[in-house]
Amino acid sequence: MWKVIWFFSNIAFVATLIWYMFLHRAYADALFRKDSAEKLVRHRRRRKVAALVSVILFVVMATAFLTDVKMNG
Repeated sequence: MWKVIWFFSNIAFVATLIWYMFLHRAYADALFRKDSAEKLVRHRRRRKVAALVSVILFVVMATAFLTDVKMNG
């Protein structure tokens, strides 16, 4: 069971990490183009949410992996 949880949390973690990279690129591009303040705030907020979700999924993934290793050796 823990292997399944680890597998799907790993997929979700990698997907959110890629999503974060695209959001970071959009934010950096908006800074470079000197976009409006509202757009910068929106990009920054989305980037922070993606980073937070990535960190949470990493913790879930690591916990599932370590639990599986402890239970199954």
